[in-house]
Amino acid sequence: MTKKIVLTGATGWLGQEYLFRQFQKVGESFLDNFILVAGSTRTIKLFGLFPTKVYSLEDVSSIQDIEGVIHLAFILRHRVKEFGVDNFLRKNEHITASIVELVKSGNPKWVVNVSSGAIFDRRTGKYETDQFANPYGYGKYQEELALTEVTTICNIPIVIGRLWGASGFKMPPNSAYALSDFVESALTKTEINIHSDFEVYRRYCDAGEFLDVLVSEAIAGNSHVLNSGGPLHEIGEIAEIISALVGNVTINRPRLTDKPVDDYFPRESMYEELALKNGLDLASMPMQIQRTVNGHRDFMNQLKHGLD
Repeated sequence: MTKKIVLTGATGWLGQEYLFRQFQKVGESFLDNFILVAGSTRTIKLFGLFPTKVYSLEDVSSIQDIEGVIHLAFILRHRVKEFGVDNFLRKNEHITASIVELVKSGNPKWVVNVSSGAIFDRRTGKYETDQFANPYGYGKYQEELALTEVTTICNIPIVIGRLWGASGFKMPPNSAYALSDFVESALTKTEINIHSDFEVYRRYCDAGEFLDVLVSEAIAGNSHVLNSGGPLHEIGEIAEIISALVGNVTINRPRLTDKPVDDYFPRESMYEELALKNGLDLASMPMQIQRTVNGHRDFMNQLKHGLD
């Protein structure tokens, strides 16, 4: 039996984005290479097309001789209020501990982990140490530390990708992401409302492309901690691109003031350099937004047909 790649968080946005990209590359055989892991063992209809079994972490914890691990599973920040800080961190610690044991027992050739720019305290620029001020960032940093430790002990290359801002065909509507909110509003209300009266700058990359870079580097036996990159845009420019692609969209925004700029984006990144090295073409910002628009339209069509 060919060794397979364990993909955790397979039913989440990033997992779906990566799998969809593999489907586009190789067709229906793409699933032959993966063991998909999600919150519980069940059969899903992947992309509405492929009946696919997904497993829980407990089901795959004893698997041995795997090719690699792409670890994306993490309870996201919007659920902190639902669980409370302590329980939120405890649940994510359990996920991380399960992956640590999988790495020990499964003997993978490489590990990829997607982390976040949120691991940094935005006031100081240092690693987040206050679990109550930023539970998500604190938890992701602890995950980085745990996976770095176990892969070092086991002498396994690990590539950690800190995702700061991303786009993609599978980017979920009705989410807390500004890009998704802008696209959804443009499609459903023909308007985009920007509430900030100060400049807001972000870098965006296609999530599937970002994962491709991480996996390519890991397969090559390299270890990196890599910030995502991508084109730098003020969010007003993002709204203008969406408007041009969708058509007839009104952009509403207060007059800009001289308040401090919100510039949450990575200053240093090898992302573009490593993509070029691996022969991967990166999408421009209009192309990224077009993919996101197409994905939102696809979701809306599926919802409509489901209701019909």
